[in-house]
Amino acid sequence: MLTWNRCSRIGGDVWAPVEPRQEPDGERYRVQVLANGYVVRTVQVRAPSFRYLAADWDAEIPPSAAVKVRVLQLGEGGCLGWETESAISG
Repeated sequence: MLTWNRCSRIGGDVWAPVEPRQEPDGERYRVQVLANGYVVRTVQVRAPSFRYLAADWDAEIPPSAAVKVRVLQLGEGGCLGWETESAISG
């Protein structure tokens, strides 16, 4: 399971130890899985996590591929947040 810390897209520079403010329509993220630099899967999720099933991994990821995951938050009206990318291993 892939997980990440959620942040606020609007008014998120708060120094108090509180949860970041949510978008009016809730949180949404675009997750892309890349193998050797090519996107092999794109999904949209409504929580800061994504489960990549072993069967899907086996079908989509070539053996010994360099795998990365890219996540960005989707905001109100289709606005995109900053994306982040990280290497993962099977």
